[in-house]
Amino acid sequence: MGAKTELVCLSDLNLNYCRGCHHCLETGVCAISDDVELLKEKLLRADGIVLASSTQAQTISGNMKVLIDRLLLHVFKQSLQGKCVVSVSVGGFYGMNKVTKYLNDTAWAMGANKVGSITARSWEKGDILKEGQVLTRANKLGKNLVTAIRTKKKYPLQTFFRKTGPLKLFRKFILMYPQRMPLAYNHWKEKGWL
Repeated sequence: MGAKTELVCLSDLNLNYCRGCHHCLETGVCAISDDVELLKEKLLRADGIVLASSTQAQTISGNMKVLIDRLLLHVFKQSLQGKCVVSVSVGGFYGMNKVTKYLNDTAWAMGANKVGSITARSWEKGDILKEGQVLTRANKLGKNLVTAIRTKKKYPLQTFFRKTGPLKLFRKFILMYPQRMPLAYNHWKEKGWL
């Protein structure tokens, strides 16, 4: 459909564990210098995001968990607001639906709109290319993502539940600890969310 895409493979990057220091909430910059900053820039520039993870022990891969843990500031800033996201997971047995839900819900908590997800079973590299029905569904999901971006599709129910769920909780937390997260506090104040 003419969309410009870029594939980023987390296993090719230098990603370090979150220290839980909250330096990002205080200063806007992570205390760790690695490839996560490059990924953050790509996420913020993208109109749409496909989050994909293999299913490992019924959850996301370790690399994906490291990335998500390092995006705390972007949860509080709602940095993915207005962006569209789909999630993908492949595994051998089960747990793939749990993974796609986790990926979509995480992006949603950062402000993104959930367009859909897809899962598949695969044992060996390349197996998925033999699954015609799965590839057809994946193609349709990709088209839905591009269409949602181009038409600036609204998701009022998702917006409502975000406001009554996570945003309400984030607001309470920010008001309790404004001195510990001045960047998030000021951002929310500027947006008129406090």
